[in-house]
Amino acid sequence: MLLDMSKNKHFHPIPTGTNRRLARIKLCYPGNALQVQRLLRVRVRETPLRFDVAYFRFPQDGNGEWCGKWIEPFTITDTLGCVVTDDRTPARGQFNMRYLAYRLCNGVTSPLAKIGFREAMPGMLDSPITTHADKLWDVLDLDVACRDGLLTDDPDESLRGSFAVIEHTTGIVLPAFVGTVIELIVGEEDAMTIRIRPIDADTGVEHDPANDYRSLNGHERYESETGYTDTQLRADIDTWSGELRRLVALRDTPAFAKERAAVATLREVTRDDDRRNA
Repeated sequence: MLLDMSKNKHFHPIPTGTNRRLARIKLCYPGNALQVQRLLRVRVRETPLRFDVAYFRFPQDGNGEWCGKWIEPFTITDTLGCVVTDDRTPARGQFNMRYLAYRLCNGVTSPLAKIGFREAMPGMLDSPITTHADKLWDVLDLDVACRDGLLTDDPDESLRGSFAVIEHTTGIVLPAFVGTVIELIVGEEDAMTIRIRPIDADTGVEHDPANDYRSLNGHERYESETGYTDTQLRADIDTWSGELRRLVALRDTPAFAKERAAVATLREVTRDDDRRNA
């Protein structure tokens, strides 16, 4: 193997993994990019990876107010392994400074990079090791970030709590925020996975959704040995449809006036963002 992290004290075995090791850096405080950078570099010192950590610049106009700039599509790898721009959803639904903290801390945005290590000259003694982006998800292109003037080393110019984790050999930027954790994972492959996850999801135990599945409508009855009839099924559908109509109608009542106003404001903000980033 080109990559052996067993002697790096910051990496610990994953209990549920096979020959996998994990290192974590929790982002609990704003404005400590240099400290996070030092922690990262110590953990990847056996690799050719080159990390810097900066902040995302707060976008503002000449009056110091939000200007709606810096909404960009993410860079990903497609099914063929090619590095492409994610065009499935509007840019405002991808990297959006206005909603960066929410998306990262709730797992809506899940930055991940799996970077492979290869011998530049296979078979040659002491061959230089190069990197390759095996998988990218919800990351920014470094050239795009520099073109937009998105990055800054000055906390006073930044969106408070934001971090830009820059990996230079692959030219990517992983967005992170206070309330998330940077995870570095290695296994039997000559590769390292870097991902950003919400701290609340950091339980140390692999989650299996199948183990906590619960039916919301008791559909198990339709698979019972007694045989649930079509008549009963139609009756249930009528009941559920009536309840759904009742719940949808509640949106027009005075009790939800604040929510309707918030939705109207959000739609206007979205139109403004689109116009400014056209």
